[in-house]
Amino acid sequence: ADTFFYVQNGVLDTSYVGLVEFYGAWYYVEGGIINFGFTGLTYFADTFFYVQNGVLDTSYVGLVEFYGAWYYVEGGIINFAFSGLTYFNDTFFYIQNGVLDTRFVGLVYFYGTYYYVEGGIINFNYTGPAVGPDGNTYNVVNGVVQP
Repeated sequence: ADTFFYVQNGVLDTSYVGLVEFYGAWYYVEGGIINFGFTGLTYFADTFFYVQNGVLDTSYVGLVEFYGAWYYVEGGIINFAFSGLTYFNDTFFYIQNGVLDTRFVGLVYFYGTYYYVEGGIINFNYTGPAVGPDGNTYNVVNGVVQP
């Protein structure tokens, strides 16, 4: 397999960790070498970028774990402006300002319906009353507000 090195001013730079552009693509460099085994988030130029198999992936939309927290990634970067539900690994998760919010309890609007969220996910086992964002109390059956 080919190995690609990060050279700065004619010298191999084994201390560099981050993204490097090479022929129109962005690669994750670690220890002076492109690390094709790396998948995750990296911080570069004041932005968190999503890298898959060593290459910046601008098509990725989903959740990514980073230092114990889960972040909503869209277009290859963390979208801190996003708040709402997202579907990931067969579960609906509640995101607040780009971060999975496991402390939120309440109703969340998603594609025409309000759902009961608890612990960061829709609780389809919950049946009972719930207060909506408008302050009114709604009847919830199996996690879904009834009309």
